[in-house]
Amino acid sequence: MLLRLSLVVLTINIRSAGANMGMSFQIIPDISILMSSQTSTFVCREESNQRHDCFLHCFDLPECLSVITTNESCYCNTDLTPNSTYLQNDTQIYVKRPVNECMKHGYIYYKGLCLRKSTTDMSWFNALNDCERSGGHLIVLDSLTKHTTVVGILKTYYHLPQLDDAYYVGASDISEEGNWKWISLNSSDFMTFKTNQPNNIDVQYRGSEADCAALRVTKGALVDEYCLQTKPYICEIH
Repeated sequence: MLLRLSLVVLTINIRSAGANMGMSFQIIPDISILMSSQTSTFVCREESNQRHDCFLHCFDLPECLSVITTNESCYCNTDLTPNSTYLQNDTQIYVKRPVNECMKHGYIYYKGLCLRKSTTDMSWFNALNDCERSGGHLIVLDSLTKHTTVVGILKTYYHLPQLDDAYYVGASDISEEGNWKWISLNSSDFMTFKTNQPNNIDVQYRGSEADCAALRVTKGALVDEYCLQTKPYICEIH
């Protein structure tokens, strides 16, 4: 089921008066469609007039990743979104994050990553520039843990495009054919390409070199694509 929220473009930080001063909360900005999580668990619940207690409880519970609020109640949630049973028109989601991290417009903090999924399709070059304009860069998946986490986020929370589930990431062999590099100079050489990839062939653009990497979510692996075709993309901020 899709969670459709009309969320205001607003950042709200709520800080604990207790021991955990290293965390804050941010309402999810500019995300109108999210998948509800069927594996989420509530580890606290309060009435709406005790809403502040939910945030305090979530501060102190490592397993709490977000606070879900409605007009009637609030919940400490172990996932980003709640089970669809608890969704209402007045639902708001506040993500727990480190203080002063992941504050750029449109980015969301989740499990140590600060990510923004594009709302439009662009060429790899335009995606690269758009991420930089927003204060980040095309995402670099240079470890198995990070690669797996991002695949999981996209599968769990985002409705994938029906015709093409590939998202541009920050890797290419534009400088030298076959020498794939991440755009970040201090990244590792780790890349997880799909079987028989990269092959420098984009089946939709035969005759054009496939020099830019995209993450094909359903396969959980990278593929090489023609850089000028438009696709969704993922930005990140360190």
